[in-house]
Amino acid sequence: MAHPTKRRGYRQIVCGAHTYRWRFVAGAEQGTLTVVPDGRSGQRLLVALPDHRDPWLRPWDVRPLPAPVIPSFVVRAIAHGLEAGWSPQAPGGPFRLALT
Repeated sequence: MAHPTKRRGYRQIVCGAHTYRWRFVAGAEQGTLTVVPDGRSGQRLLVALPDHRDPWLRPWDVRPLPAPVIPSFVVRAIAHGLEAGWSPQAPGGPFRLALT
């Protein structure tokens, strides 16, 4: 079965010679960055970001907000995942990583 060309909520990013799709979801306790290889199946990268939470879900939490999750942040997360052993072309379950 062919992969859809667009995935709901995912944005495309090019890192080196490879293309990925990514999305960020902020939660009450932490945010999650999901990176998947574009156009083929493979291992997903799930990055837990405990400092990136949705301020609307916890208005009493007055900690300062971290830097926004922008494409340059995603490129650094992909590089960190690759250094830690993430293999986007390999089949298997998600590769989990935590960044603070």
